[in-house]
Amino acid sequence: MRTMLARRAGASLAVVVMLTGCAETGEPANTSFTAAEELRATDPIRQTFVATSDGLMLVRVWIGTYGVPGPSGTLTATISDASGPVREVELPGAGLRDLQAQSIVFEPIPDSAGRRFEVALAWSGLHRTAVLKNEFDAYTDGEASTGGDLRFEVGTADRVAAASNVVSSTIAHLADRVARDPVFWLVWLSGLVALGVAAMRRRRQPADEPSREPAEP
Repeated sequence: MRTMLARRAGASLAVVVMLTGCAETGEPANTSFTAAEELRATDPIRQTFVATSDGLMLVRVWIGTYGVPGPSGTLTATISDASGPVREVELPGAGLRDLQAQSIVFEPIPDSAGRRFEVALAWSGLHRTAVLKNEFDAYTDGEASTGGDLRFEVGTADRVAAASNVVSSTIAHLADRVARDPVFWLVWLSGLVALGVAAMRRRRQPADEPSREPAEP
């Protein structure tokens, strides 16, 4: 038993090391900020950058929600290259937190090394949101459309962080859907209860007992 547990623990540790080791270093980043720029629906704020590795699949930006946790609305991020838009991601505002990083994870872009990209951020919703920025040119290989550079990080995503982001985005989307549609909440809850009842009934089914009839001579 202990040997089996040790093997499982070792395998799990190996998977974690492998996944966390997938994160690339040396990608574009600006981690400093001096101001915040309000996001809008009709005039996206843009940041250009040059990827240094293939498989670009992550842009992380820092969002300001003016103190409102989980603002109502949608953050849209569009990734473009010289040919035009190549990826677009919509994130529900319910997952945003004031002055914290928001990971934008998308399908990897092959042959991204050395290419110039742009991320465009737009917001539509009831509450106001902003993106943190540095008014000075902190990142020399790109710039923000409003001057200076956004506080951002770019690279091939740490797969553990990416998985965590997908889970948190799914939960945030569910919360947003529930708030807008109570009927959806009732249907979802009823389905969850039905699954639980079915699982309990299956678990309580008696196992087949061995026959107690005397064996034939």
